[in-house]
Amino acid sequence: MNKLSNWFAGSKRPDSPFSSLSSDAEIPAIPLPDYKQMQFHCSGRALLAQELPYDQKIIQDYVQAGMLQEVPAIMKQGAFWRCLRCSSQSPGLFGAHACACGRERCVYCRECLEMGRVSACTPLYYWAGPESREVFTDPLIWSGRLSSGQERASRAAAGAGLRKQELYIWAVCGAGKTEMMFQAVAGALARGERVLWTTPRTDVVRELYPRLLGVFPGVPAAAWYAGSPDARPEARLVLATAHQVRRFKGAFDVVIIDEVDAFPYVFDPGLQRAVREACRRETAVIYLSATPGKDEQRRMKSGGLSYVKVPRRFHGQPLPVPECRWAGNWRLHLSRGRLPHTLLQWCQSRDTAYPLFVFVPSVAAVRPVVEALRAEDFRCEGVHAEDEKREGKITAFREGHIDILVTTTILERGVTIPKADVAVIGADDDIFSESALVQIAGRAGRNPERPEGDVVFFHYGRTKAMQQTIRHIQTMNREEAAPVE
Repeated sequence: MNKLSNWFAGSKRPDSPFSSLSSDAEIPAIPLPDYKQMQFHCSGRALLAQELPYDQKIIQDYVQAGMLQEVPAIMKQGAFWRCLRCSSQSPGLFGAHACACGRERCVYCRECLEMGRVSACTPLYYWAGPESREVFTDPLIWSGRLSSGQERASRAAAGAGLRKQELYIWAVCGAGKTEMMFQAVAGALARGERVLWTTPRTDVVRELYPRLLGVFPGVPAAAWYAGSPDARPEARLVLATAHQVRRFKGAFDVVIIDEVDAFPYVFDPGLQRAVREACRRETAVIYLSATPGKDEQRRMKSGGLSYVKVPRRFHGQPLPVPECRWAGNWRLHLSRGRLPHTLLQWCQSRDTAYPLFVFVPSVAAVRPVVEALRAEDFRCEGVHAEDEKREGKITAFREGHIDILVTTTILERGVTIPKADVAVIGADDDIFSESALVQIAGRAGRNPERPEGDVVFFHYGRTKAMQQTIRHIQTMNREEAAPVE
């Protein structure tokens, strides 16, 4: 399955339990302490009392003045519970515990437990006062140039942002989707609007954040992911994983969903609902991906979803077409701590001046592959989703201190290493769908100084997904940029 939610059909956000921000509201006549700080801290966010830097008396003063709205974190809707922070409604995601409120079985939400436990007795606080708007004149500082395909997508995205419309940017890996969004973001900031750039993967947030800080240097920005050191509440430009978006309610005028077809976002209605809840009532929603699902492609062709297709990379060179090489029973080789002979031979014969991604189908395969490569004197590390040192290893790989990085599909998207080659061990495994293999192949050939790259699928039998991936890439290579539909 590779399906977008219908939450954004028409790009209008349905009614929320939280009141909408209102620029018509007036500052209350009675004085309130630290008004501006409270406004910045709370606007567009659903917060626990302990997340507010004020004591309970000051919080209640704001509630009584109508500047803060207080709602129960968990409410009963018919026969079911609903968490108002993460919007979860699945019965299996709620538990009960003996609580300090006096109830022996107070309901709490398991889905957003890592953000701090919320129970039926827990209040959430949401800013209901005048909206804080800040206009940035000419916020974009960038001297780069866009290709014709990028320029077409950039104009369409800026127009969607202005008119609060839905738009899909279907652009090949390495097409420069980030740069295509600069004008849409700049336009929103110049109108005094707030922008959310969200993605399912922490690694993508970490990679994008310094790039956006560099081109929007005067704009308060924040990166939200688990353990983020720079989650500034007053930010006008927010980069966040889909999980962290659950902290926001009715906050954003322009929402960019990067890698919209990626796990876990595409499979999790709760995350899709959280992004919807973060939108204002009239919001531009821009999807970015190289691999839209069949349903989205049908919507595009039928005229139900506006889109721009960019089939060429920013440097104008074709995508590297994967090569398939038989590797025998690779599972048996790995279980014995050995590499398939064809893979080892290829690693030894390739130009080691270029970095190499080696993708494996499971976390269990990472260590034996790393150890086997180290035994052949390669400087090698392995990463996966639970690896606490992942960020440091990726940095070392980018800086040339590591020759080969063995990884699960966690790095199939969003991470760019100049002049890299790609190998996939067990490309016939079920985990490697067409979408995953297209994205993995997209790690190679991204640099104009080496636009060809090498992509090799090592397998024990060709799969439909492998064949579809090759056809997909060949089709894109034959296409020219098409106008906005």
